[in-house]
Amino acid sequence: MTIVEIMVVVAIAALVASVAVASIGSLGRVRLRGSSYMVAAAIQRGFSYAATHGEAARLVIDLDEHTVTLEQGEGRLLIDRSVEGGVKELTEEELEEMEAGSEGEDEEGGVKFDLGVETLTQQIRNGFHQGEVPRYKPPVFQPVGDRRFNAKRLEARVVFLAVYSPLYDEPKREGKAYIYFFPDGMGDHAVVQVQNNAGQVHSVEVQPLSGRAKVYNYPYVPTFQEEEE
Repeated sequence: MTIVEIMVVVAIAALVASVAVASIGSLGRVRLRGSSYMVAAAIQRGFSYAATHGEAARLVIDLDEHTVTLEQGEGRLLIDRSVEGGVKELTEEELEEMEAGSEGEDEEGGVKFDLGVETLTQQIRNGFHQGEVPRYKPPVFQPVGDRRFNAKRLEARVVFLAVYSPLYDEPKREGKAYIYFFPDGMGDHAVVQVQNNAGQVHSVEVQPLSGRAKVYNYPYVPTFQEEEE
C-alpha cells in the first residue's frame, strides 16, 4: 500500500470512530432526557391520583434500585417535619396497640401525634370522653393497583443522583426518598436529579401549588429557606 492509501484508510477509520462516539453521546442524552420526563410524568400522576381519589399518595424514589413507584395511602396524612421523611413509620407493636385502643402512653414509650386543627376543633366541640387520649394513626401506604402506575425504572446507564426536599436535612443520595401528594391538589416541593454515564445531569422540580413538574437540563439545586420561614 502506498502512503496515500494508508492515509485514506486512517482518515476513514477516524471518521467512523468519531461518528460512533457522537452516536453514543447522543444516545446517552436521549436516555437522560427520557428518564427525566418519565419522573416528571410520575409526579403529575401522583398529583392527579391524590386529587381524584381523595386520598394521600406518595412517590417512592429508590435511589439504589433506580425505580419510581406510586403508592396510595389509606387514612389521614399529617407531615411532621421533626421526623426525617415527614412521616413516622410505626412498628407492628405500636399499630396493634392503636387498633386495640389501649391507653397508657407516656413520655418514653408512648406515641403522640398531632390530630390537625380541623379534627382537634371538632373533638373539642363534641367533648372528649373522660380519660380519652386523642391519637393519630398514620396511613398505610400500598402500591397503586394499576398497570399505569407500576414501578418504573430509569433508562439504561441513567441513575438517581439526589433528591432535595424540606423533609430531609441533607440531599437524599441513597435508600428511599418520598414525595407526598394531598387530596387538596397540593404536594411537597422537591427536586429529583438524574445522571447519565457521561456525568450529564437533569433536574425535575415538583411545583407544589400547580401540580406540574419542571425539567432543567442542569443540576438545579433548590432553596427551601423561604418555605421553612
